[in-house]
Amino acid sequence: MEHVLPVLELYALLYTTLSGAALWPVFVIFGLFFFYLTFKAKKINKKIIFFVLSVVFILPRFLVLYDPDYFIFKGFNLDVHVKHEEII
Repeated sequence: MEHVLPVLELYALLYTTLSGAALWPVFVIFGLFFFYLTFKAKKINKKIIFFVLSVVFILPRFLVLYDPDYFIFKGFNLDVHVKHEEII
């Protein structure tokens, strides 16, 4: 995660901290719904908009699952954390 752009880090931090763990399934469902609409849309402009919306809803959620200790947000208690290619 050291190679992620600082703007994306700040965005993901704010996004996950403000939305909380209770809304995680809702955001993933909305993200998957927008991803589905990407394929159903007929115009290229709508496809781009739906794809961007799906990424905005889903990407920060999976960043938290990948490395929850990286963020202030501590909503997930994972038994195994993989950091720097070693299991802690």
